[in-house]
Amino acid sequence: VSAKEYLDQVKETLVSEYPEVTVASEVVPMPDGGAARVLCEVAAREPESIVTLSTHGRGGLGRWMYGSVADAVLRHCSRPVCLVGPSCEPTAASHAEPARLLVTLDGSSFAETILPLATRLAGPGRATLHLLRVADPLYLGPEILGRRSAVRSEASQERTRVQDEEYLQRIAAHLVESGLSVDRKSTRLNSSHIPF
Repeated sequence: VSAKEYLDQVKETLVSEYPEVTVASEVVPMPDGGAARVLCEVAAREPESIVTLSTHGRGGLGRWMYGSVADAVLRHCSRPVCLVGPSCEPTAASHAEPARLLVTLDGSSFAETILPLATRLAGPGRATLHLLRVADPLYLGPEILGRRSAVRSEASQERTRVQDEEYLQRIAAHLVESGLSVDRKSTRLNSSHIPF
């Protein structure tokens, strides 16, 4: 099956399952620089595009041996990128728009650059923006003799927790003014909560 025949089959399936969606297809020869370069160039031609990719999620040796198109696109594409990894449950993709968009914020202006896109994707009455701030459970001070020292009191940690909540409240209030549904949560995690 040629690349064009393959895309035509996929297009036919999508049009029959999602008749309200316009589907276009294009076959582009791969030049030197590989698929990631082509994906970034094609996306750059479309100012309103979001690049969506599935990824094997390889790391370490697997990524070194086989490369990672998804990683290269994520690092170099001038458009937003949505990656779906091998752990994603097939039921997560349905015919409906997402009911909730998880927006992670760390307090930096860089992290907040996602807000305009998330706002457009959520749209008034379509989805809830769930603002999430994940913070270290305890500030670790300078390394002394190969070990990090805890330098924050409980009172200091509580002040930080309150500041995190106030930060999310400010962001949420601005989004609610735009007619969006927003919830928020600031959470502290330690390494025992991380499954990898």
